[in-house]
Amino acid sequence: MWEPLLAALVQFSSQQNGDAESRGRQQPDPSRGLLMNNIIYIVGLVVVVLAILSFLGLR
Repeated sequence: MWEPLLAALVQFSSQQNGDAESRGRQQPDPSRGLLMNNIIYIVGLVVVVLAILSFLGLR
């Protein structure tokens, strides 16, 4: 499910790092931030679903 997204991120990251190395400075890896945002988003969704279920008495 995540393989195409991660492959695109790795390709994008390698292109960005190659450009940065040719200029002599390093840029942060954009895939790392995107991965953290996805994890935070998923955890937030789980918390919201559990809150709704406990409000309805189904948990």
